[in-house]
Amino acid sequence: MDIPIDYYVKMNMEGFKEIVDAVGGGIVNNDLDFTYEGSHFTKGDLTLNGTEALKYSPCAMTIHAETLVASCVSVKLFKLS
Repeated sequence: MDIPIDYYVKMNMEGFKEIVDAVGGGIVNNDLDFTYEGSHFTKGDLTLNGTEALKYSPCAMTIHAETLVASCVSVKLFKLS
């Protein structure tokens, strides 16, 4: 890919939740309609708050693991609104 990475952030899940909330949510393009841990995620573009983002990310990575797009889900989730 030859894309330089100048900076990166290492954080725990609580830090991730707080950052997503601090910027007003994270945008993800969800390609499956599903419910996980009491939260329903519809198909299409979603703006998730920190709590929703924490619920979405592990479930989406599990669902997408077979199609090898788990890393893409993580990247999409970091598109902050």
